[in-house]
Amino acid sequence: MQQRRDSEIEQRVLHELRVQPEIRSKELCVFCADGVATLSGTVNKHHDKRFAEVAAERARGVVTVINNINLKEVSEQPVKRPSLTANVAMPSAHAG
Repeated sequence: MQQRRDSEIEQRVLHELRVQPEIRSKELCVFCADGVATLSGTVNKHHDKRFAEVAAERARGVVTVINNINLKEVSEQPVKRPSLTANVAMPSAHAG
């Protein structure tokens, strides 16, 4: 009976994670035992980790949350580089 209840809590937590626009990561997992929801996976930013924890705490039946979510390493995150041609003025063909 407790396994079924924990499975239902897991589904509620997953639902809360999916409906939060602030949580962009699709790399999150939830495990629940005796009402203790354990979050794992990877997110890009620290606030995404906190938003996931708060969302899990909102799910009905959760007693406590263990947040084992990791932050992506800086080297794993895409680097935004400015375009080299974005603000370059092209010489006029009619110069002279």
